[in-house]
Amino acid sequence: MSETQLPDRLDLQVNEEVSIALPDVGVSGYVWRLQQAGDSSVAETAVQRAIVGVSGGSVGRAVPEMLVIRAAAPGTLTLN
Repeated sequence: MSETQLPDRLDLQVNEEVSIALPDVGVSGYVWRLQQAGDSSVAETAVQRAIVGVSGGSVGRAVPEMLVIRAAAPGTLTLN
């Protein structure tokens, strides 16, 4: 796994969105899952695969994943 440093804290305004590249898990079969603590209506969250152009050399390659967070209301939400 790469040594990507994830932020400990984000302060977002309502309707502000941020995308964070997640550390690559390669083709290991592992997937990212979110665990939320607090008021889940504060933000919309998703783990999305990056859009990668299709080419003959892409078979068996890992597709980068992004954590997308959009602030929906004032408050605090903890993501693990």
